[in-house]
Amino acid sequence: MASDKELKLTWFFVHEEILSKISTADAFFNAVKIWVERPQVVNRRLIGSYILQSFLTSKYKDLLPQIFAMTQSGEVLRESLLGLMKSYEGEIKEEDKDVVDVKIRSLLPRESSKYCNVLEMIIQDENEKSVTFIPFEEEESTSTLRCNIEHAYQVSFVEKQNNTQSLSFSVADERTKGNGITCPTVEWLKSFLLPKLHKWMIENGGTFSLGQSLRLVSVEKYSKKYEELKQKYKHFVKMWPERTDPHKFVYEDVAIATYLLLLWESDEKDGKNFTQQTFVDLGCGNGLLVHILNNEGHLGKGVDLRSRKVWEFYDDKTVLEVSSLDPSSQTYPDVDWLIGNHSDELTPWMPVIAARSSYNCKYIVLPCCFHDFYCKFQRASSSERQYRSYLDYIENIGKTCGFDVKEDVLRIPSTKKVCQIGRNRNYRAEKQKSIEDEISKMLDNARYGKQKEITRNLNEYTTENRHQMPQSPNVLSSYHHDNTYTDQSQASLCHYHDNTKSDQLQASRQFVPRSNTEPVKNCTKLDKKLLDKIVQKVATELLSRPGREADGRETNKHWNKGGCMELSEVSKLFDQDVLAQLRCEAGGIKTVLRNSHQIFKVQGGTVEIRDWREDSHCKKNDDKKQPGSQKYWKTKQCWFHGSHPDGCPLASEQCSFAHGIQELRTLP
Repeated sequence: MASDKELKLTWFFVHEEILSKISTADAFFNAVKIWVERPQVVNRRLIGSYILQSFLTSKYKDLLPQIFAMTQSGEVLRESLLGLMKSYEGEIKEEDKDVVDVKIRSLLPRESSKYCNVLEMIIQDENEKSVTFIPFEEEESTSTLRCNIEHAYQVSFVEKQNNTQSLSFSVADERTKGNGITCPTVEWLKSFLLPKLHKWMIENGGTFSLGQSLRLVSVEKYSKKYEELKQKYKHFVKMWPERTDPHKFVYEDVAIATYLLLLWESDEKDGKNFTQQTFVDLGCGNGLLVHILNNEGHLGKGVDLRSRKVWEFYDDKTVLEVSSLDPSSQTYPDVDWLIGNHSDELTPWMPVIAARSSYNCKYIVLPCCFHDFYCKFQRASSSERQYRSYLDYIENIGKTCGFDVKEDVLRIPSTKKVCQIGRNRNYRAEKQKSIEDEISKMLDNARYGKQKEITRNLNEYTTENRHQMPQSPNVLSSYHHDNTYTDQSQASLCHYHDNTKSDQLQASRQFVPRSNTEPVKNCTKLDKKLLDKIVQKVATELLSRPGREADGRETNKHWNKGGCMELSEVSKLFDQDVLAQLRCEAGGIKTVLRNSHQIFKVQGGTVEIRDWREDSHCKKNDDKKQPGSQKYWKTKQCWFHGSHPDGCPLASEQCSFAHGIQELRTLP
């Protein structure tokens, strides 16, 4: 037990975390800084925090005793407390010793409807190498504060004589329990916060950046708005008709809508005449973001090449359009905002379309898959991270188009959560012509695909669409973030001449649209001879490997089950051309083997011959356990009966597959 005479607190020691490496006091304060500025990275029940005040003072001055006296005697107005603290700013003199750094932060609970905000006074004492946290519970309806001194805690950096270092954790009241949210429990602080501070200290001295999120909007407003919209639109999780994960996509669009609504509100504070914004969401996919923005009072529409099942669940306010567009000439002169929410091929075009639409048109884009104007994006240097390199590339496009590009990090359940916003122009309206010249020059110098690939794509396209040639030349298709194709247009292609270089270059700058129906790419459309060859080769290799020769419990014979192989070993059985064919079908050797589940058992990165005697559900006697199995009984040939050296391990009456053509049934 220790006392702090200046703060009039008595500290009860709780726990000591021994550091695994030698560290420094600077590393300690850097690690604490992360906890102060971004508490949500540790406490997931918080959505964030923000600093209300920060100043230096002497701990021998009477500020802290005054604060305790004010709040201990009863509830005090928030403005009165903050006003008292503000009066002490700039009170430090050169001769003053024992200076402490005082910060007031507001902790924002994720569920703001259940828990009130908490103000927390943080006292950083570099001389003592300690940081003290004292919470003030805030009553939102009356804006009054009460000091919860019983929930105060202190973390100290301790250096001992035997060259060991530790983090010491103490509390003001050893009986404190906290609420587990804004006032963490002692057990949580000991088990989660201290180990995290320890980790941050020994990793780069706590100086690494975690990437601040929500820099362009108020975190406090975001917390309340997100909770409001989440409750309002959470019913879509239960009625989601798409194949995608409803929790991910519903709450992701709720978060993006929250951010946009607050971003648009901030225009009014910036001195701009705020009105309800108009927008177009290009490649809107499931359309939920459009539905939310429309229902929150903003006029706009979503555009996609094909509709989704969930569109039928939206009300009449939601404007969704099945349409195509040509990004090289498409503009929206009467729209305030263009939205590119994981718009893939459209991503580099978003600043271009916004710049050409009108001087007042703005854009927001969330880059996802890496696309250039005419082909896949390639980073300039392999030493750069692909994602960061692509973000820099899209930012440079925005700057070339005359935008002052801002970057922010959204709080969405996605690995690609960085957004870029072009809200202000860096030129005057009369300079529009020169900006257009820069854009044209940029597009002329843009990369384009390899000629071999272009020729193949063009040939495939003209063969597939020779009976239904569209009207417009430049076309863009997009693969939306809900993992479904969202082609943006249909178009005809220029006449292509293989022998003319100029025509080749012209064709290379055309967009070859994907099919407006989602293709099946699970290796089931590959040539049957190729699939049979793969199956036979893998089965032969497995049977040649040592393994257990299983007893035939039903057939009274020995049956060779063969050995087991790693999937990496299986891949080495085939040349690169075969593997490339499989990868083009969005699968691979693993997909082929899983599709042949009658023959192979794939699990844990390995494959082996399936022993149907171990799968009791295949037996006809177990049909009652498998509703519908009778429907498929004997409708496919048994591979083991015709191809395995020992035949099928099951008798004909027990095997659900046909032993010979005479047993084969037609599927009802």
